[in-house]
Amino acid sequence: MKAIVIPVLYLGPGALVVMSTSLLVGGALGVWRGRLGRLAPEAQGRVLTAASWAPPLVGVLFMGGGIADWLYFSGVNSFCLRPEEMMVRPSILLIMAFCIVSIRVLIGGGAIARDLWRSRGVTRAFQDVTAPGIANCRLLPLEEPQAFVLGFVNPQVYVSRGLLEAVRGLDVDAVLAHEEAHLRRRDPLRRLVASLGLTFHLPGIAGMLRRYLTRAQELAADAEAACKVGDRVRVAEALIRFGRLRLVRAAPAIEFASSNLEARVLELLDANQRCREPSGAMLLAGVAVLSLAALLAAHPLHFAEQVLLRLP
Repeated sequence: MKAIVIPVLYLGPGALVVMSTSLLVGGALGVWRGRLGRLAPEAQGRVLTAASWAPPLVGVLFMGGGIADWLYFSGVNSFCLRPEEMMVRPSILLIMAFCIVSIRVLIGGGAIARDLWRSRGVTRAFQDVTAPGIANCRLLPLEEPQAFVLGFVNPQVYVSRGLLEAVRGLDVDAVLAHEEAHLRRRDPLRRLVASLGLTFHLPGIAGMLRRYLTRAQELAADAEAACKVGDRVRVAEALIRFGRLRLVRAAPAIEFASSNLEARVLELLDANQRCREPSGAMLLAGVAVLSLAALLAAHPLHFAEQVLLRLP
């Protein structure tokens, strides 16, 4: 029993920090949702991906600072609890936090593994039934109008014969430009990376971040498609016409008509320029600064960890 409880208690402070960070991220998104909307879709995607990874990153920095202080700087201090002291009155709160985060990671990891397996199986099946189509796309022999990107490591664009027959030539150009934008940006892989971070979030906040990230990726692909075809109105009209068609989802895929169509059309018709900051380099610099701050604050973090171990 002791061999199980003691490691759980030592990891409990990190789990509590992970949960608290998830709550802070959810609150920040609720308060600053308008500011997020003033960013360009690509910048929104970067911010949301960073927010997806905030809980595990903060948890690792918190625990890492305490461990660094214990191993390399001050060693065992007078405020450090001994295992025997923790077993006398183990913290139920820390045990619950560890269990909640562990269950979230297991469930989320299982869902990601399932999506990877389904994507692999669907891709193999499509390889057998598709033929080379227009603009380096794979042509599905289906009457249902479909257009999507499928695959995480080696994604491909798929369009159905029914799509080519149901829409006009100009619409096909807009649809293909949108899907090729997803392909160039490697959005399926980006979504997978964000999903790994989302497994550490609380359920409601994880769902909110996933919806926002999906919307940002679709807006970014719409904007790139509009630049390629040279007409934002044309892409908006293609969205409206395509959205009226009945679609069958090939999960886990990124479809042309997925996410909020109304918001995407309004974004295409909005001529206002959006801020493109922060860049990826700025976000990575922020992570480096946080890591340095955790190292410099190793002793206070070690003390804070021991304080949390004394929770009831």
